[in-house]
Amino acid sequence: MKLPVNAAKCPSCGGYMKHVVDSRPHRTGNVWAVKRRRQCSDCGARHNTFEMLEEDILFYSIELRRKLEDDLARAESVASGVRKKIARCDSAEEKAG
Repeated sequence: MKLPVNAAKCPSCGGYMKHVVDSRPHRTGNVWAVKRRRQCSDCGARHNTFEMLEEDILFYSIELRRKLEDDLARAESVASGVRKKIARCDSAEEKAG
């Protein structure tokens, strides 16, 4: 039987814990996780679940952020150049006109 999306199996009754009561980041040493307090939809029992972040995903997100920052810096550089060119053209028109 396949678990529904965002659900965990209840250790008390075997039902599904779909409802998240509380969610917060949790750190143990160098490992980050998301600690969720879930409530079973069948028996009402509450249990903690920990969702660990894999290092590959973290590394990928850091590399993606760096790439986006580089792309943003390039775009700002091009926009700055265009603004300067427009300012020079405007001043040249004022002198000629």
